[in-house]
Amino acid sequence: MSIDVIVRNDPTHGTLAVVRASGAPREAIAKRCAELLGGFQIRHVVE
Repeated sequence: MSIDVIVRNDPTHGTLAVVRASGAPREAIAKRCAELLGGFQIRHVVE
C-alpha cells in the first residue's frame, strides 16, 4: 500500500488534508481516515 498526505490551505475550509492512497479499497481508506482524523478541526478528502 502507498499513502501520501498533503496538507494545504484551502479558501473554503481553511486547512485541508488530501490523502492519496493505493493498494486498498477506497471505502476502507476513507473510513479509516474518518476514524483517525474525525476528532481534529481539519477537513480531509481521500483521493
